[in-house]
Amino acid sequence: MPRANLTAAVIVEKAVEFVDANGFEQLSMAELARLLGVATPSLYKHVSSLGGIQTAIAERGLRELRDALREAVNGHVQDKALERVADVYRCYAHAHPGRYAAIQKAPDPNNDTLRILSEELLDILFGILATYGRSGTQAVHDVRMLRSALHGFVLLEDVGGFGMPLDVDHSFHHMVKALDTAFRTPNLGEDES
Repeated sequence: MPRANLTAAVIVEKAVEFVDANGFEQLSMAELARLLGVATPSLYKHVSSLGGIQTAIAERGLRELRDALREAVNGHVQDKALERVADVYRCYAHAHPGRYAAIQKAPDPNNDTLRILSEELLDILFGILATYGRSGTQAVHDVRMLRSALHGFVLLEDVGGFGMPLDVDHSFHHMVKALDTAFRTPNLGEDES
């Protein structure tokens, strides 16, 4: 039974809703078809594959997170920019867990849209680090450390990994202050290429 209003945009929107509610890995063409009330083959008239839908979810997530981080950092430097970006990152990950999961893989270098969106998101982080005087390979190490800290915290929080009787928000801000301190510390090691 075909639906007259079925389009690629409708399918992707339903997929976004599904992954945020049920998890990115749970998405399938059969489940989407069931949710949309159509036979699975009907989806292929509008989208090429599950991979194409997953890519569309990742593109949306990257755009949304990039825009939110840009707004957060606007007019701020060093610790204020870092705090604002960290808070927005954490809030986005919790509010949109499926989209957040979709953007965690390094983009396919052959997909220009994902590559550019990823670079724009990373440029925001590199921009914050530049206000600390960080550049070159040190900034790459710092971006990796920042992303790892934020992602690790969000992941542990999502799976209930913080069971100690201490405010998790306080722990998060403690971590961000530790990152600020690290970024203010001159590079003591060799700058590797």
